[in-house]
Amino acid sequence: MLSQENRKKIIQTGLYAREIDKRTRTGASTYPYWCTNWTFFPQINEDEVVMIDSYYKSYQHNIHYYIDDKNIQDFKLIFDFNDVREVEQTTYQEYADDDRYQVACDSGGRRYPKHFVKKSASPSKERQLECIDLEIDSYERKLRYLKEKRESLVR
Repeated sequence: MLSQENRKKIIQTGLYAREIDKRTRTGASTYPYWCTNWTFFPQINEDEVVMIDSYYKSYQHNIHYYIDDKNIQDFKLIFDFNDVREVEQTTYQEYADDDRYQVACDSGGRRYPKHFVKKSASPSKERQLECIDLEIDSYERKLRYLKEKRESLVR
């Protein structure tokens, strides 16, 4: 049973994380632990709150947990979708660690995570400079390689 006090703590537009449970399959699901993201969307009903793994986003086809006062602490809020915006990975790199999130929250899974930044954050000048410096280094390496390749052909 989930108390009203704990029910109020659940953010309906939140994305939650839970430690991977390698021991068991949950509910009627036949999916093993590696077929999920281990990030969850809450589904809040009148009688219950269910955390549904974000991979399929479908109650019937996914690992899910009924939330009660005993297991609510197993789920940690990552962020509220109302407070973030999805960005490309190159944009994500420009933000400070505290202002960005890389999470598996759809069928792309952990292999192809999505990138989010806080709506209230601005890119970090230091991170932007690091990204530019890395790109300059990459071009310099490529230029050296091409010069060496050209030189070997000229000889």
